[in-house]
Amino acid sequence: DRMVIRCPRPAVDTAAWDQRVREAVRRHFRPEFLNRLTGLFTFVPLSPVEVDAIARREVCRLAERHGLATRLLRLRLTRGAFDAVLQAGYSADFCVRPMERAVDLLVGTALGRFLAENPATSACTLVVDVDEKAEPIVLDGLAVSGRARPLFAAPTQAQRPAASAPPPAQGC
Repeated sequence: DRMVIRCPRPAVDTAAWDQRVREAVRRHFRPEFLNRLTGLFTFVPLSPVEVDAIARREVCRLAERHGLATRLLRLRLTRGAFDAVLQAGYSADFCVRPMERAVDLLVGTALGRFLAENPATSACTLVVDVDEKAEPIVLDGLAVSGRARPLFAAPTQAQRPAASAPPPAQGC
């Protein structure tokens, strides 16, 4: 038997939310079981902005992998590709736990296929978009210029801001 308590995101009163969850747990479980628990933690669902930031972080981690960095390859995603990652990487039950897997499966697989077919590719920007079937595909930077505007780019190590600088508004 599964117990799910949903928390509305706008104007979340965390104390009231915590109390509501604790009361529901006390009603659902026997005191003998609750006595064995060390603690009870409640979580407020992530906002769309937070989910977006986590997806960006995972894409940037992919872009920083050794195979791309040594070939001086940069990575850009179009809005369609990023939306596909968001959709595959978020679930109401698991929140963003599947995000890393979704980035690897969608973007990483498309990059791997492209680089296997084009092994001499280096020192350029690879743009990931989606095709007619909403499958991620990799395009070279020139082919995408009139077709789709990249959503954000994962910067190279040399382009990264210093540790004391505030993080950029978009990208990594």
